[in-house]
Amino acid sequence: MRSNILLLVLGLALLGVSCGEWNVSPKTPFRQSGAGRALDLWAARRMATDGSLPMDAWTRAFEERYAAVLRGGKQVAWQSLGPHNIGGRTLCLAFHPDDPDIVYAGSASGGLWVTHTAGIGADAWDPVPLGHPVLGVSAILIDPDNPDRMWIGTGEMYSNGVVRPGTINRFTRGTYGIGILRSLDGGKSWEPSLDWSYGDMRGVQDLVFNPKDPNTIYAATSEGLYRTYDGGDSWTMVLQVPMAVDIHVHPVDTQVVLVTAGSFFTPQSGLYRSLNGGASFAKVTNGFPADYTGKAMLAGAPSQPDRIYAYPSNAGNGLGLYLSNDQGATWSKVNPTDISLYQGWYSHHLDVAPNDPNLILAGGIDVYRSPNAGGFLVQTGIWESGAYGKVPAGGPEGPPYYVHADVHAIRFHPSKPGEAWIATDGGLFVTQDAGMSFEGRNGGYQTQQFYARFSSSHDDPDFAIGGLQDNATAIYEGDKEWVRVLGGDGLSTEIDPSNDERIIGSIQNLLLHRSLDRGQNFENVAPPLPFDEKRAFNGAVRLDPNQTSRVYAGGQRLYRSNDFAAPGSWLPLTADPLDGENIITSIEIDPNDGEHLVVVTSSDPIENGPVNTGKVLVSFTGGETGGWTAGQGLPNRYCTSVVFHPYLSDIVLATFGGFGGPHLYRSVNGGLTWVPWGSGLPDLPANAVAFDPFAPEQVYLGNDLGVWFSEDGGLSWVPYGQGLPEAAMVFDLSVSTAKKTLRAATHGSGVFEAPLFSQDVALEENGRGQVSLVRRLYPNPCVREIWVEPGLAFPRVELHLMDRLGRPVARHAVEGSAMPWSLPELPAGLYWLEARAGKHKEVHRVVIMAR
Repeated sequence: MRSNILLLVLGLALLGVSCGEWNVSPKTPFRQSGAGRALDLWAARRMATDGSLPMDAWTRAFEERYAAVLRGGKQVAWQSLGPHNIGGRTLCLAFHPDDPDIVYAGSASGGLWVTHTAGIGADAWDPVPLGHPVLGVSAILIDPDNPDRMWIGTGEMYSNGVVRPGTINRFTRGTYGIGILRSLDGGKSWEPSLDWSYGDMRGVQDLVFNPKDPNTIYAATSEGLYRTYDGGDSWTMVLQVPMAVDIHVHPVDTQVVLVTAGSFFTPQSGLYRSLNGGASFAKVTNGFPADYTGKAMLAGAPSQPDRIYAYPSNAGNGLGLYLSNDQGATWSKVNPTDISLYQGWYSHHLDVAPNDPNLILAGGIDVYRSPNAGGFLVQTGIWESGAYGKVPAGGPEGPPYYVHADVHAIRFHPSKPGEAWIATDGGLFVTQDAGMSFEGRNGGYQTQQFYARFSSSHDDPDFAIGGLQDNATAIYEGDKEWVRVLGGDGLSTEIDPSNDERIIGSIQNLLLHRSLDRGQNFENVAPPLPFDEKRAFNGAVRLDPNQTSRVYAGGQRLYRSNDFAAPGSWLPLTADPLDGENIITSIEIDPNDGEHLVVVTSSDPIENGPVNTGKVLVSFTGGETGGWTAGQGLPNRYCTSVVFHPYLSDIVLATFGGFGGPHLYRSVNGGLTWVPWGSGLPDLPANAVAFDPFAPEQVYLGNDLGVWFSEDGGLSWVPYGQGLPEAAMVFDLSVSTAKKTLRAATHGSGVFEAPLFSQDVALEENGRGQVSLVRRLYPNPCVREIWVEPGLAFPRVELHLMDRLGRPVARHAVEGSAMPWSLPELPAGLYWLEARAGKHKEVHRVVIMAR
């Protein structure tokens, strides 16, 4: 039905029919945005307990990391796994003034990207190295007379501080910001211009030239409006209002400067106008809203310079399209259509065609078009129509009316009539007919924001699954074109280690889904939580590795299913919430004892801010009887992950966010007491930790700047490998036991993979020039059976299995080709396999898991 309505209004739009002020989208009551919850969680897990985000710590950590690489980081190579067919959250765009096919894009947490093919092709995009710790690029400016001069604004913010304490206490900060960077050589090297590398986190929302003088630049920032007269050598604050957002400089009378201020409930919101190039400003109220609780965006008409459009919004609804024909002095509402809906503080934008002052494209949740100066405003992009399954990299991502939701920027191309680019939470889209149809341009644009928990198959090296910010859940099948399943924000996942056909995916707020056919079909299997039971944005779910039909999930209480999360199989383990008002955010199960659980609880970041009142709780009775014990010795920052030693149940590691304290803790009594652990890690939020199952003395840690490695159980740390982006927020680590690799799921740069330092891949030639006795052991880790493939030069190989103390526990022989070996019932743990043939001898690690 909706498609038929769209065809009707598209037809009317093609005819240029004016229907007056036709509101095609009813107002939506204020509701809590998923984007807001995600940003709140990001901030709460990173802020110091005083509410600051100290950029000096981030900058120092970046510098120390590269020094540590030179001193002795492990030299392994990270390789991209993609996805290359799913776009990531994008904030801004800029066109090269001389080459119409060169386009720059600023991603939310994956840095700066460039295409030389107008985004066309399966590998159309390349990251631009910056040499600085840049994640979010929020503004891009290129000198039209000298494109070697470029500026980028960094950081993503929607509030410049904690506002309205209590139920509307929001941080809404998305990535670290270090100010403005400048390049004088076309992007080959970059230097600080407005240097915010040391201090608290701030953000830059917009950069605009004086059209007659490219050395005069205005910058809208979280602190207010800045101006430079010398191309960025020095900057001066010219309007001190919180959250300056959008700038318009009149193209003829450049003394007229307009700037909007305001975002999520920030004070002093409104439109400000200067008639003297920014020397002084006055607030505009003649026909324009005096204040609002969201943000307002501006767009001038290049072919009619005195005409300016604006779209102001409250946090929970758009206020309509406004028009001024006198350089922004007076305004009138020309269309009340609610474009931004419930995210008026987060994502909406508009632009005017270069040669037609009446043709407007505007976007919020969806994309709208007006051919008659806003009198007729019709939706032409439908985000719900996006395709699932495996779309080709650089190919169609849905029907011609598909544009991903949450529009952050719309830019008409200055030299391609009818062409406009749209930056969204799902990457980049292009219209070549002024907004009547659209196509994705995301081939190779690897900027996806993965969440924890990312899962890799136990047996198949080419099977993994992870959840993405606003881009559903994605399944890896061995190439860079991933399969998109489910919907919404994809979050925690699980793969049954004993049966790859059985997987679990989730959508925000613990909406669990399971598949029994390797992801081809899913059914909703969310536990039946009471309506008023709070649950985390990334709801906690965990599969018991000892008994894979047993699944745990948590809201405020802990729930368990003994039938692989089947509907009707969930039962609460406690009648009351596990930790008062706190929410369960993580569940971990001892891989050697299914009755030994560790559950992390956290306070609601909206209500509590950066000071966490949650706990790390331990049960030795499966959570049913005997109660829970709170672990002692931990900080009041957010615990981001917990992991058990694969074979020694008493050893548990936990990572923590925030700044100003240790980020790794260890317990040697199963989680009851904890101590800070390890040296060499930077003072940055840590997000994940993983043991190498083949060599558990080797440990990996992912933080907001990459991956770190320890050879001594976490006592000392060095950076791990090269090939990750300069600044990669690693949200999760997953070991592929089948491939013997470590996978890093990043929040902004997709997924990367590197060999485990202990990789035990047998080669035909070993390091001493001898022929290998064993070419391959699989699966390893194993449970009841292991296949042993002898070297080609040895018709018969004798095998001796020994425990950690070197005591023989089993003996076998293989002849000719790979043969299965049924193992005796042995305790789970690390074993040594000695292979013998004549005078030749080799030793391999073997890991046996619990049955």
